Amino acid sequence: MGEKGEKLFLYGRDVLPESILRYTPMPGVECSRYPVLVANARMEPLGWGRPRRRRDRIYIENIVDAGWYLRSGV
Repeated sequence: MGEKGEKLFLYGRDVLPESILRYTPMPGVECSRYPVLVANARMEPLGWGRPRRRRDRIYIENIVDAGWYLRSGV
């Protein structure tokens, strides 16, 4: 994921198609059925997302991210 996409994801936003550097779907599995691990370009985990398809492009819907704990005030 690009640096701009990484920052937006940590702020609770979805990952847009232009920020996705690599997406490898599981063979024979529907696009939105299973959550995926979202990582940055250094392969550091940032959170979980759900792949979605819009106009033949994949984007990742944010489920929970590393910034959630800070935003929640727990």
